[in-house]
Amino acid sequence: LHSFPTRRSSDLGTLREQRDRYCEQIFAGRLYSYLSGASRGALSRAAVYGIAVNLEGLRAVSGEEVDRLRGMTGEWQRYALAYREQPQGMVSELWTVYGVLRGWLMAEERISREERKAAHRAGGDFLVELEGNNKEKELGLSTMECLQEARTQYLAAEDYEPARKVTDRISGILIRGGLYREVIRVNTEVLAGEKHPSPMTWIAGAYTDQSDYEQARQWYEQGLAAAAETDLQEAAVGWHGLATID
Repeated sequence: LHSFPTRRSSDLGTLREQRDRYCEQIFAGRLYSYLSGASRGALSRAAVYGIAVNLEGLRAVSGEEVDRLRGMTGEWQRYALAYREQPQGMVSELWTVYGVLRGWLMAEERISREERKAAHRAGGDFLVELEGNNKEKELGLSTMECLQEARTQYLAAEDYEPARKVTDRISGILIRGGLYREVIRVNTEVLAGEKHPSPMTWIAGAYTDQSDYEQARQWYEQGLAAAAETDLQEAAVGWHGLATID
């Protein structure tokens, strides 16, 4: 093994980029052109998902009826733009857009920025509703996986209020598992788009549980300043956190 040179990660990244560019330039455009206009639009909107979804999930982001989508998905599969899977024990078939094509399909030449954001938002709403009805297993997902994908969709849509609410759910699960660094990371990402006290108090709580009281105090104080006199619930969390530290 030691007689062979090891490829650097940067070399592998360059090779992947070249492969992706080759697929896009040589194959994707030609295959995509074989689809009808409606089918092309639906495929570009379906590409927002990073997971396999059923026809209902595709309907949510595309706006097409399920009966029409059955024909479209068959077309996508025929031209090697998406593939179908039906895991053992699952009733419904799941569809996945090939990962190597997702960025190309969502480029502005094929779908406008507003359409893409609307599709991301609709995808997030679909996943939150699915999890709320305890049906995430229809996609072969755990509760956490479903919430994480919903959060990804909302962040991509730059829709920070629902992203924050889903992050609250995720943070509660992570805190119970002692995954404090992950709590800090996911809430910091939400704060990049919206300065709301809730992510600040989650971060403060993660530091408190690690006995890093100086950092915790700073974050609780930031949360109180953000809550001001308009969000009494978050202000109460902040005051309780500071009292706990004292």
